[in-house]
Amino acid sequence: MANDWFIAIASSVITLVIKSFLDDKNTRYKIAFEKLHTERALVIKETYKRLVSVGDDFELYGITRQPRDLQNSLETLRLFADYYNEHRIFFAETDAVSLDLLRDYCLKSYSQFRTSEVQEAQKDFASATDRYVKTLENFQKEFPTLRKKIEIEFRQMIGIE
Repeated sequence: MANDWFIAIASSVITLVIKSFLDDKNTRYKIAFEKLHTERALVIKETYKRLVSVGDDFELYGITRQPRDLQNSLETLRLFADYYNEHRIFFAETDAVSLDLLRDYCLKSYSQFRTSEVQEAQKDFASATDRYVKTLENFQKEFPTLRKKIEIEFRQMIGIE
């Protein structure tokens, strides 16, 4: 009978120790997960802010057509691309592909705008104007579409949709 009590008490103690150990591990994993989720949310937020700045700067150039505004667009795009490339690991591959597409699209638009400036400097005004207008129209159509797709993906990542 004494052995039965001893076994019952020992089993209870072992169960409590194991439960305590597992609870501690669970708490640590929850904290680590929450930290990672918080960091990921901050990366998404910063990436989105930089993405919006890229669009705003290109839109400003579309209005002013000033070379300094195009340079600002390139710098904003560079800052976005650098930040995104450093934090790409935080994005699922499908989301990363969307961001890659948008980045590459903006680089192509910059190149087209820059080519129109070169043509204008060479006094090829008709070609410069045509390229500028087509690039601006395309940017005003495509950028919001790409941005909207990324916004939906970001909302899903942070649990809004």
